[in-house]
Amino acid sequence: MTDVAADSAELGRQLEAVSRVSRAVARAGGLQSVLVEVIEAATRLCNGEYGSLHLLEGDVLPALSHSGSFEHWEYDKEHPHTLDRSTMVGRAAVTREVVHIPDVDTDPEYAYAGPRAFRVGLGVPILFEDELIGVMGIIRRSPEPFAEEHIELVQTFADQAAIAITNARLLEAVERQLEQQRAISVVLGAVARGEGLDAVFEAVVEAAARLCSAEYGQICIADGDLFRWAGSYGASPELVEYEQAHPSPRDRTTVVGRVGVTGDVVHIPDVLADSEYSWEAQKLAGFRAMLGVPIVVEDELIGVINVVRNEPSRFTEEDIALVKTFADQAAIAIANAHLLEAVERQRTELSRFVSPQIAELISSDEGEKMLAGHRANISVVFCDLRGFTSFTETAEPEELFEVLGKYHAALGKLIHGHEGTLEHFAGDGVMVFFNDPVPVDQHELTAIRFALAAHERFGELADGWRKRGHNLGLGIGISAGYATLGRIGFEGRYDYGALGTVTNLASRLSASAEAGQTLIGQRVFAAVEDAVEAEPAGELELKGFREPVPAYRVLGLS
Repeated sequence: MTDVAADSAELGRQLEAVSRVSRAVARAGGLQSVLVEVIEAATRLCNGEYGSLHLLEGDVLPALSHSGSFEHWEYDKEHPHTLDRSTMVGRAAVTREVVHIPDVDTDPEYAYAGPRAFRVGLGVPILFEDELIGVMGIIRRSPEPFAEEHIELVQTFADQAAIAITNARLLEAVERQLEQQRAISVVLGAVARGEGLDAVFEAVVEAAARLCSAEYGQICIADGDLFRWAGSYGASPELVEYEQAHPSPRDRTTVVGRVGVTGDVVHIPDVLADSEYSWEAQKLAGFRAMLGVPIVVEDELIGVINVVRNEPSRFTEEDIALVKTFADQAAIAIANAHLLEAVERQRTELSRFVSPQIAELISSDEGEKMLAGHRANISVVFCDLRGFTSFTETAEPEELFEVLGKYHAALGKLIHGHEGTLEHFAGDGVMVFFNDPVPVDQHELTAIRFALAAHERFGELADGWRKRGHNLGLGIGISAGYATLGRIGFEGRYDYGALGTVTNLASRLSASAEAGQTLIGQRVFAAVEDAVEAEPAGELELKGFREPVPAYRVLGLS
């Protein structure tokens, strides 16, 4: 009965330990706590003096948790087991089977270099779906082999460790994917908001460096045979200053330059072991591992993303794919910026030939509707030179163009300053309207202010021309009302114009105005009479109008 009771108690302890480990796995309170629970339970229930749990990393098995002897633990932490037959841990990894060494002193292959104050060793592989994850190792000082029930028990704990490790890695992978998606979302947001390349580069290089566990990240843009610093993350002020002052040449001395030469990903696990690498910044920052990824737009290499680590290591395929993703996003941002620059450059060039407001319409989606035709309440201003016909009969062509050039330039500045829209220059005649396509408050008053400013500026020019024998004056007519506005012309030659009685009236008033006069119609006067000094000019017989039209001469602002 005593043996039965002892066996029953031992079974109870085993079941309790297995249950405790199962609960730790289910709680998912952290992988390390589960691994500690696993190796402590396995070592204790198997009467072992020391136990260690190792996870596979590449071609070695570093120790992650232990139970018992600190002497062995200190050695195992600093000396990962290799995948060979020289230790029970390495042998279990190679064979993927339980390795039981009843006496290490009599095993010709055993060559563990650590403390040897033990005789019996047990190595159990940790497998998940036939994939080796790690190994559990337990040792005893006395030459007493492990019983079958102990081996089976350690296998049970190894299975639980496999579940915990797999779950932890799955959660880690999910979290890593979520973090990557969040980082990509931040970069895409910066690209979509059009905040400028600096903001995009900052987001790109930070995300690339952080998600690849790199201490430093950098983005460089191609400038001929050089790559110039355009943004960085994690860099000291001294390093940034050095990188800004020393662009990378397109050669093999730097990871950035090497990408420039190859046009492909460049991975240097340790720059100190690379005979071609000789960038002085390495001495300043002390980095060791480097990864450079090209930024390509339409098959043209336009830049490089470079991430570095301070310790020698290999970047994974996942790291490389991730940085490629951010390089693609940087390429999109750069392409968008170039496109916007081209549009703005074209718009600027276009505004040299048409009114800036019309240039804006032509290069915008919403402008297409307005160009198609619409109705608007506008003020129209016609300007016409007095004495121009006789001037053309006596002036040389060069002199004629000089006078018109200065006249048009003067009015052009005033049109822009008063938010007017130029419809056309026609020799000495100029037509401008206000309140379309840009809304203008009190557009009738703005039109009059423009006219007064035009008379003042023209007077300055006319004084100089008068000294040369040319007597020129300026007559202006202003009317207000509804007109149809939009694209006028034919395929290959369009203008943005206004059609309606309001334009005809402004033209006729201008023709009736004497040099230095501004004539306005009844509707304009009604809109500005409290702000403008004006006097009746009588009812004018104007061409195209059946009835006489009341007109007023503008004297100035009230």
